[in-house]
Amino acid sequence: MKRRAATALFVFFVAMACFGILSRAVSSTGTALVAAEAPSTQTFAQEAIEADGGTAFDPGAATGGEAVPGCATVPEGEAPEASVDANAPAAAREYGSCAPLAAVHREGARSYVYVVAEQGGFSGVELVARKVPVSVLDTNASWAALAEGAVSSQQKIIVRSDRVLADGSKVRLADA
Repeated sequence: MKRRAATALFVFFVAMACFGILSRAVSSTGTALVAAEAPSTQTFAQEAIEADGGTAFDPGAATGGEAVPGCATVPEGEAPEASVDANAPAAAREYGSCAPLAAVHREGARSYVYVVAEQGGFSGVELVARKVPVSVLDTNASWAALAEGAVSSQQKIIVRSDRVLADGSKVRLADA
């Protein structure tokens, strides 16, 4: 009887040690701490080209030479095709689905954002990062206008993370 009790107690302590090691291993795999926000509506002012033949602002030049759809550069020394009054107010365009530039990632010619999604896990519902391909329509100094439909207004776009994300990475929302 004593031998059985001692064996059961030994097995219990070994199991508890294994569960302790397992729980430390699972918690050390890490969850990324992220800041996320819903897409917003932004108004982009169209850059005016100077009447003396200067160049238009080229956001691609600021991002390592990547071309940005809808933006054109006028070569120096050449006049723009259409005459633009330098004193006229710049035209503005409103976009309904915009994300901060820091949230838009590029992979070759493709752009994507990470959104926060719920997924069933070992301990219930977990938050994960999901990679969503997007089309960038326009950019300004702070925002990227996204094509409608890629990201819904109910989704939260990840704008910052304390570690590198991949599709399916576990995340935890930072307190606002």
